[in-house]
Amino acid sequence: MYRMSKILSVMSILFVLILLNVGLAEGQDLESNVISVSTRGTVKAKPDTAVLLLEVRTTSSLAESALDENNNKIASIEAVIKELNFKGDQVVWSGNQFQPAGGGRYIRPGERVTGFDVFKILQLHIPMGDKTPSELSLEISTVLDKLSKMGASTLSSDISQISLGGTSAVVFILKNPDKYENLAFENALAEARPTAEAIADKLGVKITGIHSVQRMNLSQMIRRTTAVPQLEFPYMSTSPDQIIIRANVSVYFSFK
Repeated sequence: MYRMSKILSVMSILFVLILLNVGLAEGQDLESNVISVSTRGTVKAKPDTAVLLLEVRTTSSLAESALDENNNKIASIEAVIKELNFKGDQVVWSGNQFQPAGGGRYIRPGERVTGFDVFKILQLHIPMGDKTPSELSLEISTVLDKLSKMGASTLSSDISQISLGGTSAVVFILKNPDKYENLAFENALAEARPTAEAIADKLGVKITGIHSVQRMNLSQMIRRTTAVPQLEFPYMSTSPDQIIIRANVSVYFSFK
């Protein structure tokens, strides 16, 4: 009986400790008189730029032949881009890239390469400004039609997979996110304080102020896989209506 009581006492102590850990799961450094709370702030923003994602690709039995022909296509496309009044950083080309013919990035051991794909990736940035959805759609359609006639096409699926695994010729980005990131940060801070006070109340102490803050903005607005670093925009969506900006914050509160 005594042994059973002892076991129950130990279990009770462990149960209390577990409850304490659960209640204080956000974390605290008692020696430094600090309670830490991790929260996330969210803000919705309208994209400011539409980006057309295209590629210019040529296949040939010889890599040199594919390169020459692709360069000729690109020269024609650049002439059209100039006519469409794209300037400066509105036009972004990748370097030449080479693949085994057929679009695959790799060949199996023992397989013989029978040809090569040579391609470049093209980004065209269209400022959205005060354009209506109809005006923006018409501009995008016009550009796509003219460039496709010169040999440009949407990205191959093995290069850029955007949203649910499908390729998209257009994405919408936020080039100037600073004020929205700051708002998301402020929202995260506001979320952290009540949690810290609840923890302090359980500890029987009082929050005296913020000791320090660690901040991280989350840039993955939609799930995507890309093999080309140039396509990794900080904030991106397939919707022209909104982009979600999130800030992860760890706030360390002092207490006494």
